[in-house]
Amino acid sequence: MSLVLQPPMQTSIRNILRAKVANCYDDNGQVEVQLEVGGKTLWARISPWARDELGIKPGLWLYAQIKSVSITA
Repeated sequence: MSLVLQPPMQTSIRNILRAKVANCYDDNGQVEVQLEVGGKTLWARISPWARDELGIKPGLWLYAQIKSVSITA
C-alpha cells in the first residue's frame, strides 16, 4: 500500500481509498499507520522518512493506493 496526500491521477492502481490517519506506531525501523476508511481499519507500513516527508500524523486525510487483485475485510 502506498499513501499520497493528493488524489492520484493517471495511475494503473485502481484501488484508491480516501482515509483518515488514526494513529502511527514506530515498529522496528518502520512505521505502522492505522487508517480509518468507511468505519473500517486498514494498516499501512511505511518508512520513517516517508512519514516525516509527507507529514503523516493522526487526523490527516490522505489517499491509500492498494495494488492488489482482491481486498478482504
